[in-house]
Amino acid sequence: MKRLDIYRSEIKVEVLYNGISDIFFRELQIPVSDFVGSIIAKTNSDYFLMLSTLEPRKNQLLLVNLWRAAAERGDDYIPYLILVGKDGWCNENLKAVLNRGRFLEKVIVLEGLVDDDLVCLIKNAKATLFPSFVEGWGLPVVESASVGTPVIASDIPVLREAGQDLLEYIPLSDTALWWQKIVEYGTSESPARLAQVARLDDFKAPAWSDTLKKLEMVLCR
Repeated sequence: MKRLDIYRSEIKVEVLYNGISDIFFRELQIPVSDFVGSIIAKTNSDYFLMLSTLEPRKNQLLLVNLWRAAAERGDDYIPYLILVGKDGWCNENLKAVLNRGRFLEKVIVLEGLVDDDLVCLIKNAKATLFPSFVEGWGLPVVESASVGTPVIASDIPVLREAGQDLLEYIPLSDTALWWQKIVEYGTSESPARLAQVARLDDFKAPAWSDTLKKLEMVLCR
């Protein structure tokens, strides 16, 4: 046991963050395709976006239930919700909710988008939403922050790390606050939204070139 402890003490750990594709850097200008243009026209640029495989740990069900509740209450303001991601596992409950209710006119489900269209959708969203229960890292969070789009995320450690503590973090248990913030961020001039946009100027987007340089330095020691 002593020998094992000594051996462990000599292990050096380096953290290398996943880089993002160059296409997700905010200074890159990407033309809006006919497809994205049709989405923007349909929603009047009033939409929130979630990028993720459709599966329980990603918790799309929280958002869908919020949109359903708003429709049932007859809220004056209900923006569009766009879910982008391939079909995952054990999502029967989500499918059941998505297959019924008049709120569906405000919910759009997409998959198989090319990168250019994905970036344009992120850039034009009021905010991206990530109510995940757990995440391995949260690359779409980083991609959203990298192009300067506000993010509303569940308050879990990995998303605080991925978002560099610059995002809007909400406990999953507070569904009322989730809807309150969504409505608030739906106003382009809302103080909370503008404050996050300003904070994202300090977001340090991890490029793959930087990640590989650091890896090379670690391996060459």
